[in-house]
Amino acid sequence: MATFALVHGAWHRGACWEPTAERLRAAGHDVVAPDLPCEDPAAGLAAYTATVLDALATVDDGDDDVIVVGHSLGGLTIPLVADARPVRALVYLCALVPLPGASVAQDLMVLEDTFTPEWPALASRQERHDAGATTWPADAAIEAFYHDCPSDLAAHAASLLRRQTWTASNDPCPLIKYPDVPATAIVCTEDRVLRAEACARHARERFDAPVTRLGGGHSPMLAQPETLAGLLLDLV
Repeated sequence: MATFALVHGAWHRGACWEPTAERLRAAGHDVVAPDLPCEDPAAGLAAYTATVLDALATVDDGDDDVIVVGHSLGGLTIPLVADARPVRALVYLCALVPLPGASVAQDLMVLEDTFTPEWPALASRQERHDAGATTWPADAAIEAFYHDCPSDLAAHAASLLRRQTWTASNDPCPLIKYPDVPATAIVCTEDRVLRAEACARHARERFDAPVTRLGGGHSPMLAQPETLAGLLLDLV
């Protein structure tokens, strides 16, 4: 039996993983999918990492039979988890790949092709709040993140989105080098947020990760949980 730690991306909460988590649990595995402190302007990468480590401490005894999956902005956190404790594998799901020593905000200034052509117009529909935090109107969120989900599921997912502060994006990645842990990337060819080929290239160039391509949009944990769970179970 393995333990899956499922790390959500910006604006989300752990509940976004539930369709996939149900299938992993049905196969006999433990799952944790904590809510990262994305609404707290004081919470950076250290707080995000501690949240995942605390969740893992509730279900396992510290062995390495843990697979950590990071979706989107969650890709910044998962190598820090692997640096702090034993894990079996890392999975970058439609995810940003951190560069040791740099913040993702700095990194993205160089990696100009990371986002899709659709993203600037979609991102402009966010609502702005104090200290640069943002939220999403439901219709814009569905168009950006859930366009290939059933309509009722997409509406529910959009209703769960939270305010996102950006301290974690401005924190330099504290790693000196990537942890010596097998890593793989899963990208989605109809993603409206992150360009699939850019994510694939970053994963290959930065730690020689194999890449799996899926059809569909940015949220396969909701839109195609059976397929995603199958890929994750193949790692066990």
